[in-house]
Amino acid sequence: MPFPVFTGFFIFTVVSAFTPGPNNIIALSSGVGFGFKRTLPHVWGVAVGFAIMTFLVGLGVGLIFERWPWVQQVLLVLATFYLVYLAWNLARSGSFHTGTVAEPLSFFQSVLIQWLNPKAWLAIITILSAFVPKDSFWISLSIVIAVDVVIAWLAVATWALFGVVIKRWLDRPKAVRIFNIVMAALLVLSLIPSFFH
Repeated sequence: MPFPVFTGFFIFTVVSAFTPGPNNIIALSSGVGFGFKRTLPHVWGVAVGFAIMTFLVGLGVGLIFERWPWVQQVLLVLATFYLVYLAWNLARSGSFHTGTVAEPLSFFQSVLIQWLNPKAWLAIITILSAFVPKDSFWISLSIVIAVDVVIAWLAVATWALFGVVIKRWLDRPKAVRIFNIVMAALLVLSLIPSFFH
């Protein structure tokens, strides 16, 4: 992978990974509700799941979307329903001290959720089409996957740590309720760009 191409890929990946999206908003909420250690399975699940997804799309899952575009639309609808369901549960959850908050996502759940994450699909399709040269496809794909694992882990971990930091300001049930509703709304809003690509 030529250095200018790598530089463009690196900038795109950092910006894409650290900006708000379903993974980061879930990590923030989980950091607030469960702390960093209990959020680590989600952090690892996102990093590994994104890498697996990038590899499989690079192998040819993307060709399925070219041949049968409706499959991508079905996945988008499923993703929307699932993330709205997560947002609904988040908005309804109570104080972090009452035990009414759902369990944090497991590693396996976080790996699987990547396939329903519109932001992940857009990022992977952009990366593969713009930053993986066809003449050095396998080497470039390997570099992309290795860098993606590190950046995805750092991004989601940063959002989880931010959740841990802001938890001290959420010691009143009303503050927790407002936080949960705002996070749920952001989770739903993070889906909007996927409908206009």
